[in-house]
Amino acid sequence: MDVKTVGSKEARKAIAMVKVAAPLMAQKVMDLAIQAHGAVGLSHQFPLASWYARTRTVRFMDGPDEVSLIYIPKHLCLSLNRWAEF
Repeated sequence: MDVKTVGSKEARKAIAMVKVAAPLMAQKVMDLAIQAHGAVGLSHQFPLASWYARTRTVRFMDGPDEVSLIYIPKHLCLSLNRWAEF
C-alpha cells in the first residue's frame, strides 16, 4: 500500500497495524535469539541484550500499543458499516 496512491486517510489503518506488529515481532525475534543462546545471549560478548533493549524502546516511540489496538478495530468496524449501507 502506497500512501501516495490511496491517501493518508485510507493508509491510517495499515500504518496503525504496522506500528503494533513490527515492534512486537522484532521483540519476539530478539527474545527467541536470547533464549537460543542461553546466558551468553545476555552477556557483553553478544549484542543481543542491547538489541533487545532497542527493540523494546521502539515500542514506546509511537505511543502505547493500546492506542493503536483501540484505533484499529474501531476504524475497521466503521469501514464495514459504510459498506453495509450499500
